[in-house]
Amino acid sequence: MGLLLTFGIAQVLQGGLTNYFGSSGVSYDAPPLLSGVLNLGFMYLPVYRGFVIFAAIIICGGTWLLIEKTRLGALLRAATENPSLVQSFGVNGRG
Repeated sequence: MGLLLTFGIAQVLQGGLTNYFGSSGVSYDAPPLLSGVLNLGFMYLPVYRGFVIFAAIIICGGTWLLIEKTRLGALLRAATENPSLVQSFGVNGRG
């Protein structure tokens, strides 16, 4: 009963906010440093989108390196596999 009521309230709130603010986001201009277009030969790529793609690759690569190549990553992987073993080494694996 409570879950259904919560879902219903969420739907009413979403409908009201969509009706008041609209369904599309507010557009904004790109920073001057990231404005412009790159001609890649087969397509035109906005500099801002290129920056977002590059930043996403760097963040994903950094996260992978953190998880795979550091002691912290090893502890995280071990804690997900066997929390009681990691806890026996003095690491609080339960959070």
